[in-house]
Amino acid sequence: MPNWCDNTITISGPKDKIVALWETAKTSQQGEFGLLEAMVPLGEWSYDEAVTQWGCKWDINDEGLHLEIDGELAVITGWAQSAWSPPIDAMLTYQEANTDIEIRLAYYEPGLDFIGVYQDGEDHHYTELSEMILKNSQAEDTVFADLIEEFGCEDSFNDEVNLEEDLAQ
Repeated sequence: MPNWCDNTITISGPKDKIVALWETAKTSQQGEFGLLEAMVPLGEWSYDEAVTQWGCKWDINDEGLHLEIDGELAVITGWAQSAWSPPIDAMLTYQEANTDIEIRLAYYEPGLDFIGVYQDGEDHHYTELSEMILKNSQAEDTVFADLIEEFGCEDSFNDEVNLEEDLAQ
């Protein structure tokens, strides 16, 4: 059983490309929604190829994703979970081949204690979140502060810190 990485995803661009990506994802070879397979096709799944090409073990499902169309623009947006890590490699590969597409992928994995955001080719990630929150790092780093707020995880770290302080007394 994997640790689950929470992801918020926004993929936007020309309507024809985004709708084609969505439709391809809906008709993946396995009969299940497969956004990563649509972005970076593996064909026959293998663990090593999935981790290398997508950045995570399995494809994501569409339970929390939806397609929005506004004139000639479209966006796939929402949330999804991925196994162990975020699908940054799939996003990067797809975006390198489709330079007119914008991608934002924010991610949080509490079990492995990391959070970050990939946006248009750049990845900002943070580890050892409890220590960073204790040191009030979010006051110095707005990207970090925005991610903590986006995933609503500051309270869980404060609870953890308070428990550690109680145990130390």
